[in-house]
Amino acid sequence: MPVDKEQEHRHSLRRNTAFRHLFIGGAISTVGDLLFDVTALLWLTSRFPAGGTSIVVAGAVAAAATMLPSLVFGPIAGAVVDRLPRRACLLASNAIQGGCMVGLAVIAMVGGSWPATVPDICLVAGLLITNIASQVTTPARMVLTATIVPPASRDIASSVTISTLMTLSIVVPPLGAPLYVLAGQEAAMLLNAASFAVSSWCFLRVPEVCGTAAPEHLTAGLLRSMRAGLATATRIVMVRRLLLLVFFAALCLSGLNSQMVLLCREMLGWDSERLGVLFGLVAASSLVGSIAAPVLARTVGPRVMAAAALTGVGAGLIFSGVTTHTGMVLTGLATVGASSGAFNVAVGPVLMNHCPRDSLGRVSALLRPLDSLGSLISIGLTGVLLTTLGEHRIIIGGWEWGRMSVLLIASGVLFIGTTVVVGRQLDYSTHSDPS
Repeated sequence: MPVDKEQEHRHSLRRNTAFRHLFIGGAISTVGDLLFDVTALLWLTSRFPAGGTSIVVAGAVAAAATMLPSLVFGPIAGAVVDRLPRRACLLASNAIQGGCMVGLAVIAMVGGSWPATVPDICLVAGLLITNIASQVTTPARMVLTATIVPPASRDIASSVTISTLMTLSIVVPPLGAPLYVLAGQEAAMLLNAASFAVSSWCFLRVPEVCGTAAPEHLTAGLLRSMRAGLATATRIVMVRRLLLLVFFAALCLSGLNSQMVLLCREMLGWDSERLGVLFGLVAASSLVGSIAAPVLARTVGPRVMAAAALTGVGAGLIFSGVTTHTGMVLTGLATVGASSGAFNVAVGPVLMNHCPRDSLGRVSALLRPLDSLGSLISIGLTGVLLTTLGEHRIIIGGWEWGRMSVLLIASGVLFIGTTVVVGRQLDYSTHSDPS
């Protein structure tokens, strides 16, 4: 597409006040989510002595309270979003999350005289409730974006959203610890609640998009509606391919992310203190990939861009695994980050341009459960693989391979194989815009 056309799409998106309010409201609520996850984890773990098993259990409980809701309640949230007004779903989610944080702030103020287990139970319950409530945000925003953004501008809207989310995920979590230490858990929770209030003010300026059922019929046929959404996801070839790729991306990458410390020590020879450099490199390259994706798509076409991004993830993993040279390993990991960032940009437009609008909420609600399921399996398999290999080195073709090299190469081969089988024709062209 010519450059002037691309600039026209950017300007039209910039003039789209509905998308601007949806984008700003989503960004502010994301800040609240990220701050709450950090401050809640610090609050929970600070109640147990360092070095004991209790703090490990507390961290595991917090992780479970964060991840399990997406597996259990994600598909249900999608069915609810397709039945109710989407903006109302976002406002209700913000109200529930903000109310929980206000309640936790009150508990932090007055709970000192209560039995020690009561604040702990309330905090874990707050984590569960807020994460359950947040399940409606992704499908509701997806449907609203598909309604208020024209098809030709959806990849740019996705790029702006994804790159902002990545930037916030880099910048905001490190601020959680100083906020908790300097202001205390009460002020931290109230500030988190305030972020959801501001987010709701922005969402109120987004046009409402009604669902397919009256509120009094919310639960009638809910299971049947969920099955219908799953049938839609499996029936449409492009959507089915995308969901499989999302699952396999989590399967191939999450285990690696959980073992970055080992990669630092065994492949790079770095101390654990330099782990932040590695995470920063991957995050920064992902940000670059998400920004460059629409430009690349308009140069070579969406299908070629998606294929290049998917191939880049697998090739980067393999390239990082076949060498122990620091610069080469970092180059491979940067390639993985940039390629995954570009792939993430394609997810939204593929769903919006190929999925019927009345089932878009249910289909997009499958993204987080598939990502969580792939992550859980990946972390488990990675732990088993690395524990089995231990410090032994495997000799293949006269070359010695360490366990991290084996993990990287195996993940890369698996992802490239997945790309060849299901990802070759991934396309988010606007030739298909279901209503």
